[in-house]
Amino acid sequence: RIKEKNKQSAKNFFLVVEFPEFRADQVEYAVVFFEQEGDALQDTSNGKYEIVPVPDPDIAEENIVETKHHKLTRSLRHGPVAKELKPNAMVRDMLNAVMRYPSTKELSSDDQDYVWKFRYYLARHKKALTKFLKCVHWDSKQEAEEAMRLLEIWEPMDVEDALELFSSQFEQNCVRQYAVSRLAQASDEDL
Repeated sequence: RIKEKNKQSAKNFFLVVEFPEFRADQVEYAVVFFEQEGDALQDTSNGKYEIVPVPDPDIAEENIVETKHHKLTRSLRHGPVAKELKPNAMVRDMLNAVMRYPSTKELSSDDQDYVWKFRYYLARHKKALTKFLKCVHWDSKQEAEEAMRLLEIWEPMDVEDALELFSSQFEQNCVRQYAVSRLAQASDEDL
């Protein structure tokens, strides 16, 4: 075996294969395989080898693992518990960093999960509303209903932030109506 230090500092990839062991007549045997010149490294940097793209016919299909993860992390069964959740210092710093993202930056799956998990905590922060609305999966009836409930209790956002809700990222009527209501409450000077 190659020591862990050597693997980390090496520029090559290594494949470690552990062969099975078996017991016969109270004696343990290890399966051994030998290949002539098997220890020689293959240098792929000389251009002799070419990268061959392999099509994946399932790439456009739904990833059932991600779907299940989404359902578990967004479960609404935690109702009263979710309202009391407060992030620890590390998660709070990460959420603050997400809130400072420009409006054009797409939220990662982890960012979306954290924003959803701490949505009630974030409801006190008016700058967090657009990030929250971006992480809602509007095709899920439960999530859409939860988002509409939260829109009613969320700290009212600033007029300039409400303009973002008219972008193509937010096509839901309830979101557009909220944006219109925020603009209607704005003074002529703000507009």
